[in-house]
Amino acid sequence: MAGFGFWATLRRASALITGAALSSAAAADALSFDPQALAALGVAPPTTQAEIALADLRAHVEVLAGEAMEGRLAGAPGARAATAYAAALFQRYGLEPAAPGGGYFHEFQFPSGIALKPGAALTLEAETDRPEALALDQDWRPLGFSQNADAAPMPIVFAGYGLATRRRGALPRYDSFTGATEADLSGAWVLIWRGAPPKATGARRSQLLRVAGMRYKASIAKARGAAGVILAAGPGAGYAGELPPLRLAAMGRRAGLPVLALSRGAAERVLRAGGLDPAAEAARLADGAAPRRPRTLEGVRLSATMTLTRLYKTGRNVIARLRLSDGDQPPAMLGAHIDHLGRGGEASSLARPAEAGMIHFGADDNASGVAALLEIAESLAAARDAGALTAERDLLFAAWSAEELGLIGATRYVEAAREAAGRDTLKGVIAAYLNMDMVGRLEDRLELAGLGSSPIWRGAAARAAGAFGRPIVSSEEVYLPTDATAFYLAGAPILSASTGTHPQYHTPRDTPDLINYEGLAGVARFMRDVALEVAQAAAAPAYIAVSPPEQGFQRPGGLYLGAIPEFAQDPMEAGVSLAGVVAEGPAAAAGLRGGDRLLSLGGQPISDLYDLVRVLDALTPDQPVPAVVERGGARVSLQVTPRWRD
Repeated sequence: MAGFGFWATLRRASALITGAALSSAAAADALSFDPQALAALGVAPPTTQAEIALADLRAHVEVLAGEAMEGRLAGAPGARAATAYAAALFQRYGLEPAAPGGGYFHEFQFPSGIALKPGAALTLEAETDRPEALALDQDWRPLGFSQNADAAPMPIVFAGYGLATRRRGALPRYDSFTGATEADLSGAWVLIWRGAPPKATGARRSQLLRVAGMRYKASIAKARGAAGVILAAGPGAGYAGELPPLRLAAMGRRAGLPVLALSRGAAERVLRAGGLDPAAEAARLADGAAPRRPRTLEGVRLSATMTLTRLYKTGRNVIARLRLSDGDQPPAMLGAHIDHLGRGGEASSLARPAEAGMIHFGADDNASGVAALLEIAESLAAARDAGALTAERDLLFAAWSAEELGLIGATRYVEAAREAAGRDTLKGVIAAYLNMDMVGRLEDRLELAGLGSSPIWRGAAARAAGAFGRPIVSSEEVYLPTDATAFYLAGAPILSASTGTHPQYHTPRDTPDLINYEGLAGVARFMRDVALEVAQAAAAPAYIAVSPPEQGFQRPGGLYLGAIPEFAQDPMEAGVSLAGVVAEGPAAAAGLRGGDRLLSLGGQPISDLYDLVRVLDALTPDQPVPAVVERGGARVSLQVTPRWRD
């Protein structure tokens, strides 16, 4: 299951968002299931029974969550072996290769990290001192969303906490840039403190924290004319490390200007060199009442040289078809993500300090879901081969990669499926999508989400529940931190099963010995029965469009656009790609639709989700503004009227 930290980042980033940043290329491995990847790790698929069996589930989980797989991090050898394992078994069971373009494997590229090239330098120049070369990783460090820099010395403007938010009810407006013109900031670094005023309390603190993220601050400074941004921990602020780690930004896009962090000591030296007392400035701003006008640090200049390069890896999904019909009805699909966190360094690990760098085995998350997927495929294929099973539509089986990094694999498959069908949605392409994510720790109940996506699910779940024999807790929620949401946003009904989180979630302690294999077998049979009902029904399940919840895909108390960004934004393209629009929302009324790429709003360019949030925050409700989208290679101009939603 995608990390809750990651999900929270996405939910904070936009009025109606999901997100991550990636590019993809569909590819095929012909009919091969890549035995070399398995052999390299000494892994062989076990011999299993035709029916869903506890021993088989255990065997699958122990292979996928074994040490040889090293946590199945997307793009790593362990993940390649895991996908080879799934493909080998699909082939053995008699499922046909069904990846876009042919074969079992659907490959895609994704940004996996960021690296700083040698030669980076930061030099401080003050009138009273010799130029000072600041030490990389001690005094300063670039941030992962920075642009490259090879700049001559530039002046520095101090802008307090670098916050800007409109008046909200009784809460007054707060703008760290009040009184500063674009000319004041043009060609200058803006030095701002991280976070929000520490003594701001209650509603005022909540108001300021909403716009206190480093990436959002960079967007604000860019819009005000800054040429670069310097972030530092203010006096008395406590952070786990004075310099944030250099890692790929959650949204994968660069900020459009150089952004770097200074240590507290280095920042205080800069402020003193410019004639300001850091402690006095911190005291003036601490309560969040009213910011001071930005001030130029007289006689102080800073030059930076840094080149950041994105690192890319290749992930792959496994897609197979169980042929059950001779017709041309759109197939139903079952899926489970096969990747996990590796050793925890590149994703949302919750490991204890003593567990840093250890293998995150991911037995429940999500070897359990893949084991259930494999067993369902084997049991249905055996029934078909015995002449005991036919249906109105085929079943597709998918093992997704890079789910933990932002639902990447499923999103890329959805894009490829829509493109191959020449459609804007999955209607007529995928009848329904059923997902299994963390289904191995059954205690007293099974959790089913997505019932609000189609009227079929409640009855189908009730009919399958009789044989399951455990309570089922159902939810209408359709916007979920798992692969199912990529399908729902594209117009396919979804049903997602889980047995819930636990203390071992996203830690090295999620191991095969803690799986409830009897419960896992029950979940597999339950989902098999529901999927089979969909496959045998004459009509595909109806799709119900549900607006995103107020507390999630929209910023409460802000302007509402009703546009749903794609999870996997392409980091190399400016603009925000839309997965869809909310029915009867402002975007839909304006004519925006899924597949559009929003390039500007209100006359301001939109380079990424942070720009979109910033621009929305500054617009006036019920006032039409121009919007430009790219659609089918052409630019389309529209008028959209954002609405206020409390």
